[in-house]
Amino acid sequence: MTQVIIYTNEMGNVSVCTPTNDLPIDEVLAKDCPEHAVIVDASDLPQDEDDFFNAWRLNNGVVSVDLEAARGVHLARFNAAAIERAQKRQLNNLAGIANDVTDEAFIADLTAKRNAIAAAKSTAELPRKVAEGGKRKLSDEAVREIHKSNLSSSKLSKLYGISVSSIRDIIQHITYKEVE
Repeated sequence: MTQVIIYTNEMGNVSVCTPTNDLPIDEVLAKDCPEHAVIVDASDLPQDEDDFFNAWRLNNGVVSVDLEAARGVHLARFNAAAIERAQKRQLNNLAGIANDVTDEAFIADLTAKRNAIAAAKSTAELPRKVAEGGKRKLSDEAVREIHKSNLSSSKLSKLYGISVSSIRDIIQHITYKEVE
């Protein structure tokens, strides 16, 4: 079993430290982690909840997903995608191109989906991917904004509803390599 170190960070989220095996995990815990950090098996972490990493909460050595925080994470993603869709609609209007649905239908759809997010009784009721493009969580434009941003990784993480490590991977062109 792979072991990791977990603790609640200063933002109230769960941080996960995966040692590199250069040092025994007990030494990493003592040397690099806060006093309240604990060692757990990686398999004890929520396995199907990576999309809601920023909603993970640690209580008595057990990590769970805070549903209210997960709704917030999902709503932030949904709103980012909705803004992108609304901007495309506006550009179509300016160019004289007809949109696929009326403004009223568009707004009704957004409202219904936001209401569904608010009413979700579990994270299983929150769709995993909200942006267009298959498995991608972020649009090309969002990735470009992250590349240009002067905000910290943790602030960008909250803004885009993805983990700090995902933000760093984007900044370092490990993921979304195709986006300039």
